Amino acid sequence: MLERASIQNSGLRTGNGLGALNISNLKSLKYLNISGSTYTALTLADSGLLEECHLNGLQTLSMSNLKHLKTIKFDNTIYNSLINLYVKNCNTIDTYDLVKNSNNL
Repeated sequence: MLERASIQNSGLRTGNGLGALNISNLKSLKYLNISGSTYTALTLADSGLLEECHLNGLQTLSMSNLKHLKTIKFDNTIYNSLINLYVKNCNTIDTYDLVKNSNNL
């Protein structure tokens, strides 16, 4: 089972441009770093074991029931790029600050 993933300075191109990273099936993942990548959307595993996460300037972020999450670091560009946000039962995320500082939410 995959516990660590570091996908830095990379991305996926689709017909429309940049792509999404859906790791909702990786419930055993404990560490994720996609800083510097070109992904525009990220879906994390519901009720996964994720403890630490480093994110880039995403347009869409979806996460729920991440009770083990201790550290989340956002690239400063997320405040200018984020247009869709779904956060449920993730106590580590300061959703108020994220929404307040995001220009497009």
